[in-house]
Amino acid sequence: MLYKENWEETKKRFDALWENEVIDRCCIAIRAIKNGSSYNAEMYARPQKQNELISYYTDIDRVLERNLAEFQGTYYAGEALPVINPTWGDSGYALYCNSDYKYLGNTTWFTPTIKDWDTDEIGFNKNPEVIKKHIEFVKTIAKEAKGKFLMSTPDYIGNLDGLINLRGVEDTIIDLIDDPDRIKSGIKTMMNAVKTVGSEYFETINEACDGGSAFAWYDTWAKGRHNLVQCDFSAMISPQMFEEFVLPDLTETCDWLDYPVYHLDGQEQVRHLDMILSVKNLKMVQWTNVAGQPSKLNFIPVFKKIQEAGKGLLIFANVAETEILLSELSPKGLFINYNGDNMTEDEANAFIKRVASLTKNR
Repeated sequence: MLYKENWEETKKRFDALWENEVIDRCCIAIRAIKNGSSYNAEMYARPQKQNELISYYTDIDRVLERNLAEFQGTYYAGEALPVINPTWGDSGYALYCNSDYKYLGNTTWFTPTIKDWDTDEIGFNKNPEVIKKHIEFVKTIAKEAKGKFLMSTPDYIGNLDGLINLRGVEDTIIDLIDDPDRIKSGIKTMMNAVKTVGSEYFETINEACDGGSAFAWYDTWAKGRHNLVQCDFSAMISPQMFEEFVLPDLTETCDWLDYPVYHLDGQEQVRHLDMILSVKNLKMVQWTNVAGQPSKLNFIPVFKKIQEAGKGLLIFANVAETEILLSELSPKGLFINYNGDNMTEDEANAFIKRVASLTKNR
């Protein structure tokens, strides 16, 4: 691969990762400054105006220009990947339904369109032009990617979270109590959107991703269908509601994917962890530290529980955190995504050797 010199070795490490095994160290991804690079990310900073944001996210030439500039100036150490992410916001597949949205900063802002379940429809495929445009976007970049870089699937987010984009948080909370069948039906409609459009995405990026798929946010690659699964909304509901509304959908989604990773959004979701870990085809859990909550190092017992359940574990960590995590956790099925201060190419290589040394001492 043009922008990833150790690609064949990296694939072997990912294969071991998904089997909860380890070759000689845990997987670690570091995006470092390439020797001699003059890349300046500020030249490609995200604009603020709505019309410029639309172009920033959807203009293929513009997307390719800034990503290729980043690829050329970045050293992808360890398992870090040169991958383009079709960034249409944290929207899931709500974009392809009866939605009202606009780009806002680094996300997509939805105005609820389901005001009354008796008159307003979710309407999957109500935005056929958006679906067509997004698929053409992915096809074009995937064709350009072959042999050079990887193409990511869009951010799925989860069916209940996607439904909330259409219904709104407050009304959804009321519906869970007063109209639960509407929510369950809505979740199934969202699942239909995911399977219909998502299958085409996976087929489109397969060749560009060397017979598999990649997920940009995590710097991960797998031989089959790979994406995150989540329910951020679960921080607001009880385990009983999680079991009724989320668990069946989570299980179905994980069965549809080959390599699903659950995005566990902080300590408020830990109360659902036993049910999450009970999902047979869930391969990995990714921990996110939420602002205002304790350091991730306070949750090492949670991380051990995840590993003891036979699931992989993905954690974003800096140097000091990584050293502590490696002293406490098994390297098997462990993926560290480095998120500390920028490293040089030499610093990144030295730290990866340190990680290998710590792994051998386990």
